[in-house]
Amino acid sequence: MTTIYSYPSLLVKGKPMATPRPRAVRQGNHARVYNPTEYTQYLEQAANQMRAQWQEYNLEPIGGYIDCFISFVFPRPKSKMRKSSAKGRIPMPIKPDIDNLAKAALDACQRAEIIKDDKTIFRLSVTKHYGTFDGVDMCEDPHTLICFSSTKKRTPVK
Repeated sequence: MTTIYSYPSLLVKGKPMATPRPRAVRQGNHARVYNPTEYTQYLEQAANQMRAQWQEYNLEPIGGYIDCFISFVFPRPKSKMRKSSAKGRIPMPIKPDIDNLAKAALDACQRAEIIKDDKTIFRLSVTKHYGTFDGVDMCEDPHTLICFSSTKKRTPVK
């Protein structure tokens, strides 16, 4: 039987951003492909937040087979803040696409050196919803919460 080890959860403050389509520009006989500046800045900001939290635990990057849960919380629109609106978190069935949100979060994890490579993730659970407006949530502001568990034991940085 395989033992599964839990790792600290990471909280990235700020409105989540999805991975956009790459842009291409023609330079002579070649094309140059790049990501928009806004996305690159978001990745760096998210990676810096994750890195700072991870360093508090003084852990090596997660190895082994990884099970990952990601929860994206977006600001609730005014149309969903009526007294008749549902309390607590409500599903968000509109753009951005959930797969592009997950890709951005995992790219930031790799950039922060929390995971070595996202190819080792064997299970990925992702949720996308609006935050609360009644104070039920532990964090009402827009954020991304990432939780990991792995078959490899937690090891401190040497």
